[in-house]
Amino acid sequence: MAKSKFWRFIDGYDAHTSHAVGKSFIDLSYSGAVNQRMKRAATFRISSLARRVTELFAYTSTKSYGAGSLAFGILTLILHFAGNYFGAYAEAETTTLIIGIVFSVLSVPLLLVDRPLCVLLQDIPITDFILYEFFCIKRVSRREGVPSIHPLIAICLCALPPLLGYFVPLWTVVLAIAALVFVYVTLTSPEFSFIATLLVLPYLNYLPYTEIVFLALVLVTLVSFLRKVAYGKRVLHIEQYDLLIGLFVLSILVSGIFVKGVESFTGSLGMLVLSFGYVLTSNMVTNRRLADRVINAFVISSVPAGVIAVSKFVRAAFDGSGLSAISVGAGSSFGDPAVYAAFLVIVLPLTVALLGQSRGMLRVFYSLVLILNTGAVILTAERFAWLALLLGVFIYFAHKAPYASPLVVCMLAVFPYVLFLFPSEALSTVFSNTLNGLSVDELSELWQAATGVFSDNALLGIGIGEECFANEFSQSVFGNRT
Repeated sequence: MAKSKFWRFIDGYDAHTSHAVGKSFIDLSYSGAVNQRMKRAATFRISSLARRVTELFAYTSTKSYGAGSLAFGILTLILHFAGNYFGAYAEAETTTLIIGIVFSVLSVPLLLVDRPLCVLLQDIPITDFILYEFFCIKRVSRREGVPSIHPLIAICLCALPPLLGYFVPLWTVVLAIAALVFVYVTLTSPEFSFIATLLVLPYLNYLPYTEIVFLALVLVTLVSFLRKVAYGKRVLHIEQYDLLIGLFVLSILVSGIFVKGVESFTGSLGMLVLSFGYVLTSNMVTNRRLADRVINAFVISSVPAGVIAVSKFVRAAFDGSGLSAISVGAGSSFGDPAVYAAFLVIVLPLTVALLGQSRGMLRVFYSLVLILNTGAVILTAERFAWLALLLGVFIYFAHKAPYASPLVVCMLAVFPYVLFLFPSEALSTVFSNTLNGLSVDELSELWQAATGVFSDNALLGIGIGEECFANEFSQSVFGNRT
């Protein structure tokens, strides 16, 4: 069956096409921007150095890593207990103690094996699947005679971080080393950080400077991808949606920086970086394997968040406040029930898709995830999220019938106005817990105010940030009330 013109207009794909070809409008490809002379120079200097460093750490024996880990752990414990004994620290630092114990215990299995690290990680099924299959890191070939780090040199190198821990908290030193490793792996494989970002996305609220961390993850992934594009190892596709989003971001920047003032400057720059998240997604998910990894990352990341939401409700139920926990809503790791509900609106259809194509124990796993997230979205008490899921199911089945597409669009356009045909008392009951328990009349007033704000700033917007929205919205509401 041929694809309807409406859906070709929406997604830009021709009928029966599963790859990014045959676009209806625009499909500009860009790869290998570096000229041959610069490419040879960069390959000879930068890439050669990076390749040597990669090979050095990849082919270093696990005994060297074990010796370095043991030296790091023991020296950390010695400095910790010596500092507490001589009064260098006011009180015991539990984090430092845990770090020392973890590295000391980790050294034991590493010292028992004498094999290159890259070979060991590929020979262990679980690490091979996680690193090279799930995170799509490029495998390192098995070679003999490659230079490696001697155990004595590893001990000397790993003895330096605990000494730095005397001047700064040791956990910051460990975190800095982990960040450097993360950035280095990302520069070799942008898919790694892309998938890792999806996994940690629901839990960024637990980290300090959440927005900065998220922007850094997106920026590092973007730089790595553009670097691959410059060397001709990736292809950058620019499509109709990319141009529309680019124009939208440009208008936001003009409004936020040049019109609305300095209070919107930081948010505008953040918006600029985050807008490339869509470009990264559309350019990285280029085949079935990567699409499967990205969808699984979304679904897997939702499991701990769902467990947190359900456990909070169970604990509140045992305390005798279960119903109030539902009325307030469960924000889980997101903190805000509305944001968590929006996340689940994306995750639930993806879970259903994986459930439909899975077999065996995977089918059982996805079934349990679907039940867990369904219960979590109910606990959020976000009725608009429930409505969005129902509309999504309706649109999906309508998509199966191409000739019903215009009817779906008409029904979606008319639906908000149909709500006002119902009695106000009934709507007040339905929306009693929506938007802090506002009535239908108050909700209608807010909608009218929002419409006024949009019409007054349709060209350049209101800027980025809570201050800009609060100023514009309060002015509109005050004008309506007067």
